[in-house]
Amino acid sequence: MVGKLTDNTLMSASRLPGLLGVSPYSTPNDELRKSVEAIDNIITERPSTIPMDVGNLLENYILNSAFAKLKLDTFSCEVDKPYKHHLLPMGCSLDGYAQATGQIIKTNAEEDVYVMNESGEIRLDGFGPVEAKTTNDAFNPEELPLHRGVIQLQGQMMCSSEQGAKWGAVAVLHQNRKLAVYIFEPHYDTQTKIAEAVVKFQNKIDHYKETGELLEYPSSNSADANQTYPEAKELEKPLHLETDADKHCELIATAKTQIKFFQDQIDKAEAQLKDMMQEYGVATTMNYDIKWGMRNYKAQPEKIVPAKDAYSIRQKTLTIKEKKL
Repeated sequence: MVGKLTDNTLMSASRLPGLLGVSPYSTPNDELRKSVEAIDNIITERPSTIPMDVGNLLENYILNSAFAKLKLDTFSCEVDKPYKHHLLPMGCSLDGYAQATGQIIKTNAEEDVYVMNESGEIRLDGFGPVEAKTTNDAFNPEELPLHRGVIQLQGQMMCSSEQGAKWGAVAVLHQNRKLAVYIFEPHYDTQTKIAEAVVKFQNKIDHYKETGELLEYPSSNSADANQTYPEAKELEKPLHLETDADKHCELIATAKTQIKFFQDQIDKAEAQLKDMMQEYGVATTMNYDIKWGMRNYKAQPEKIVPAKDAYSIRQKTLTIKEKKL
C-alpha cells in the first residue's frame, strides 16, 4: 500500500462520488472546499478512523485475494505514481492493477466473482485498475453502491486510458466475512457525466484563482447550507422570498406533522410492549426478538468544567410558523 498520490488542488477519482452527489459522506461543496483549502495552503487535520485504518491494513490481502480469484499472474499492489487524464484536469491513485492476457471471466457465485454487465461475462485484456474496499454493509451480489468504488473505478479507467484500460475491478471485504470481486467495463454514460462534472468543477476552481470568489454549488442538504452560509446578517427588513418558498415551508410543516404522528405511534407501541415485558430484559414474538436491557456506565470522578468564552454559531434548523391572516 502506497497511499494517495494526488493532491487536493486537482480533482481525483476517489473524490468523484462526492462531486457527483452519490456519496453519503461528502457533497460537491465539500469537494470544492477541499480544493480551495489546498490552493490556499490551509492544512486541515482529518483524523483517520478505525475502519479506515483496518482498510489500509487489509488492502494488500484484499488485492491479492482478488488477483487469485481472477487467476491473474501479472499484477502489482505497490503503485508509486499517480495517473492523470490526458485531457481532463483529473488524476487518480491506484490501489493495484493487473495485466490480463485474454482471460474470459464469467459471474461465479461460488467464487464470489461478479461481472457487472448484462451478459455476466467479460474478456480481460491488458491493463486494468483494481480497487480494494472494506465495508460493514451486508453482502448483496445484485448491487454495489456507487460510492463503494464504482464511480471511483470509472474515473480510474479514464485516467489510465493511455495504458489501454478496458476493464477494472472493485474487491470488497463485506463485514470481514466475505470477499467479493466486482468486474466492470468502461461505462460511457457515467464517464461522460464524470467529464462534465470535472469541467464544471475546474471552472469554479479557475474562477476562484482569478478572483478569490468561491462559486458554491446549490446546497445538497441542510447541513451543506449551514457550511455555505455560516453567518446571518443583521438587517432592518426581512428578505421577501418568492412563491416557491411557500411550497418548501408547507412541505416542511407537513413532514414535521407526519414525523410527530409516527413518533407518537412508536412511543405508544413501545409503552405497551414494556408493560408486557415488565422486569424481563429479553422477549420474543412469532416474528421478532425484543431486548430491553440495562445500559451500564462507569463511575466518574468529580470534574471542574473549564470556562468557555462566549461565542455564536448559526442555528442548524429553521423555525417556520404559518402566518395568521
